[in-house]
Amino acid sequence: MLKPRGRAAAAGLRFALLAAALAVASALAHSKAVFSPLEGRRLFERSRTAIQEGHPEVGLALAEEMLAFRPEEPLYLTLRFRALMIMRRWPEAVRAGEVVARVSPKTEQVCPGLGQAYAMVGDLERAAKAQKRCLDSAPTPEALFEYGQALERLEQFDEAVKVYSAVHAASPTFIGASLCIARIRVKQGRLAEARGIVRKVLSLKPRHPGALAVGELMRRAEAVSRRAK
Repeated sequence: MLKPRGRAAAAGLRFALLAAALAVASALAHSKAVFSPLEGRRLFERSRTAIQEGHPEVGLALAEEMLAFRPEEPLYLTLRFRALMIMRRWPEAVRAGEVVARVSPKTEQVCPGLGQAYAMVGDLERAAKAQKRCLDSAPTPEALFEYGQALERLEQFDEAVKVYSAVHAASPTFIGASLCIARIRVKQGRLAEARGIVRKVLSLKPRHPGALAVGELMRRAEAVSRRAK
């Protein structure tokens, strides 16, 4: 049994520990680096709304505030990645996207943005690999199209045409895929094929801007060909 002095000392120790715990709790409650689940949801919604409404710099600042507390939370990392993409800060977007891809099991969170960011910094090989990962994760016509564009940038034209053809087969109304084939045929000097595709699109949509743009490329190529003769 504790003597009176021992009991007093033990009580004093318990009081000191309790006071210390309360002090720590109070400090944490007022710390900018720590927030409750409710505060986390509030900051997340503010960040997402800011990005959606065209204020990516605000969304980025809020995302960084959340990441200071939870540096590997996929939702917060994705917000940072999306804000950087909108702000066209491509090198930072590449790094942010790779972090998301590393910590998140959901590859689609960086699709197709990471591949596009790699393309913007000139790393076309990694751009193609990123789009292929997206395609493997979710084989949609949109993912196929992005992979086709990555192959086209690498000047792997025959493979790109195969991919664009697969897009058209899966989604016949996906006019962009047909026009990409036409663009490749212009680059290859196969102008008759390009002309046929452009005319078909214009018969359906007479003022389609993509078709008009490819038509202009075709006319320039034809002019160069005539001068060469």
